[in-house]
Amino acid sequence: MPRKRAADAAKAKGAKQKKLAIALSLALVLALAYAYHTVSSLGSSRSVATTTTSAAGSGGAPSGAPPAAAATAAGPRRVAARAPP
Repeated sequence: MPRKRAADAAKAKGAKQKKLAIALSLALVLALAYAYHTVSSLGSSRSVATTTTSAAGSGGAPSGAPPAAAATAAGPRRVAARAPP
């Protein structure tokens, strides 16, 4: 009889692991779908700041260029570290 109980315990453990694997797979699929939706919409819309700066005519970049183009044209800006007093 001990073998039968061990086999039943193994079956129960296998069934529990199978349910856990299915639940985690479903959570992974949902997380990937959310991440894809979030990342794919990043480049498709323009922000409000882009339209207000180009409408104001700040002079940094041409009116049709995104605001990042003005920063990359002049190169990256670096802030020097201050020495302790």
